[in-house]
Amino acid sequence: PRPRPEPTKAPTSPTKSPTKSPTKSPTKQPVAPPARPSFPKCEDDDKWHKKRDSDKKCSWIGSNKNRCVVKGDDERWGFEACRETCGTCLEKEACPKDGDAKSDWMHASGDDFKNCAWVAEFSGNRCAQPGMDGSFAFQGCPVACRTCGYDCGVDDENWHKESEPEKTCDWVAAATGVRCDTPGEDGTRAYKSCPKACRACGGAFDECKDSDWHKNNDLSKDCGWITQAAGAIREQRCVAKGEDGSYGFLGCPVACDSC
Repeated sequence: PRPRPEPTKAPTSPTKSPTKSPTKSPTKQPVAPPARPSFPKCEDDDKWHKKRDSDKKCSWIGSNKNRCVVKGDDERWGFEACRETCGTCLEKEACPKDGDAKSDWMHASGDDFKNCAWVAEFSGNRCAQPGMDGSFAFQGCPVACRTCGYDCGVDDENWHKESEPEKTCDWVAAATGVRCDTPGEDGTRAYKSCPKACRACGGAFDECKDSDWHKNNDLSKDCGWITQAAGAIREQRCVAKGEDGSYGFLGCPVACDSC
């Protein structure tokens, strides 16, 4: 007879029970840090020179900081063109969290109204003014003079005053006290298209919130009054001047959408 096949092997014992499920939840995806504002490279502009004197460049300023308030042929102050020499590097010098609010800078004349707010109105000329403490306004009022770094949006390089293409955001920045309400060719006012020039950035220094601002000589016309309007009427109210001489969009950044 033919041999029988070998008996099958006894079944193996069952596998061990499954391992415990992992207790720790998967790690979260890394969150990218908030983007840092970008600033111009901290360096002296080798093309700049004193007005009508091409031999006097940033190296001429040297350690004599009084020369930082000399104007160049391109109408820029020395402290704007020679940032490394004059110590006005935007990336290195962060703006104070509360802006110029705590600065005690005052004009050398001693007039108490000639403070940083006064400088901001006509920064194109007033940033070169001397103070009582021996410093210049561009040093004592860095926010007004834009000599410190802060994230305040980007000025629209295509914006210009209606029918005057040479009057751009740079033109606005030289006299913010009277130019931030200027209508542009595109229908927007300067404070909307030139936020950096007009410092229309309520959240750049602290929490963006409306203050107790009110229109000059009218306590009833406050930030709530601005909010009640819409469109062009609201924009008109945002450039109203307050009791302290500031625009509505500075005192009411939420109402004016200028955070």
